[in-house]
Amino acid sequence: MLKTELYFCLVLGLVCGWSSGLGQVTLAQDELPAQPAPQRSISLQWIERYRLLQAENSEQLEEANRATELMQAQIQKMGEFLQAEGVSEAAYPEILTQLQVQRINLSIELAGLDAKSKHLQAMLSKPPGETQDATLVKRRQMLEELLSLEQRELKGLQELEKAGAVSSRQVSELRKRVMGVEVQLLELESPSSNRTPETIWAGDVLAKVAMDRIEVAAKLAKIDELLVPQQRVRSMLSEIEQLRSKLSEMRVKQSYLQKRQFDLEDRSSQLQLELQTPPSPLK
Repeated sequence: MLKTELYFCLVLGLVCGWSSGLGQVTLAQDELPAQPAPQRSISLQWIERYRLLQAENSEQLEEANRATELMQAQIQKMGEFLQAEGVSEAAYPEILTQLQVQRINLSIELAGLDAKSKHLQAMLSKPPGETQDATLVKRRQMLEELLSLEQRELKGLQELEKAGAVSSRQVSELRKRVMGVEVQLLELESPSSNRTPETIWAGDVLAKVAMDRIEVAAKLAKIDELLVPQQRVRSMLSEIEQLRSKLSEMRVKQSYLQKRQFDLEDRSSQLQLELQTPPSPLK
């Protein structure tokens, strides 16, 4: 009986000792770091580096966002100004081209009308030719001779009227003829007597040219008026185009910085997870 008890105690002591040692080994494994000390130090350094890169990248991303918002606000403000000026940004090139072409055509037409008017005025102011001068001189001589004859006849009738040989009616008729010849001489001296078919035609055409010139000048003035806002916003349209180009570049930069931010956060999270994950037990 005594031997049996001693054997039981010995077995129980061995079992307790083995269990206690196994517990110590298990506890020691739980307290070990997830990674060896050198590797853990390197991982912590990379995590710190990623943190600094994230902060720097985040600051650059905020600056890009602010620049994008500012450029969008400027483009919107300029667009509202163009709308208030009645300028269509989409149709601007076509409208400006049409107005400029019309202005060139009207300027050419106006120059032609001015040249035509100058030529017609020269025709009207041109002195009559030698043939016309001879005709006028001959006509004037004939009228002066006729007037002289009529005046002598009138003087003779007036003498006869005093003597009672002729009636006063005959004297009056002759006086009318004398006055008619005098009127013809006066008309011959007036400028209108120098008008020929050529000068009459030139005068009529000149009047029409003057009316056409008034119309063309009015159209040209209206086109100049329409060109004022178009030319005033030309620099603004160029600035809008430049802003849009810069905005496109800034959006590309935004996309790159956002992707880089996600990549840095993902790498940092992976390293932190690796630090917290225990290593695989050795087999």
